[in-house]
Amino acid sequence: MDETMSNNLADYFTLTYWLAEKHKEAVKAEQPWPGALMDQVNQEHTIYNRIRLRLNPMVRSEKELEERLQDLRNPDHHDTWPVKCGRVVSAYQTVMGEWRSRFDQ
Repeated sequence: MDETMSNNLADYFTLTYWLAEKHKEAVKAEQPWPGALMDQVNQEHTIYNRIRLRLNPMVRSEKELEERLQDLRNPDHHDTWPVKCGRVVSAYQTVMGEWRSRFDQ
């Protein structure tokens, strides 16, 4: 169960960071966004939704993970990339711990 989620998160981190850097470049060069990168933006949306579909927004820790994932997508978020990633990892570890305890009973 958590291997699929881990793989999705790893893919999400990689693609979201890459897109964030490309977005900064486009803004700086005053180029339209996403332009030729629409396929990668759609892929990011797909991975994000794959993760979200596994989360229950009525469970506080799972809602927290969803919110931290949204922070990664937000180019105007005030925290640095490492801080945002750390928050996602922490929220993910909490959710995985709860899932293990729930399903191991």
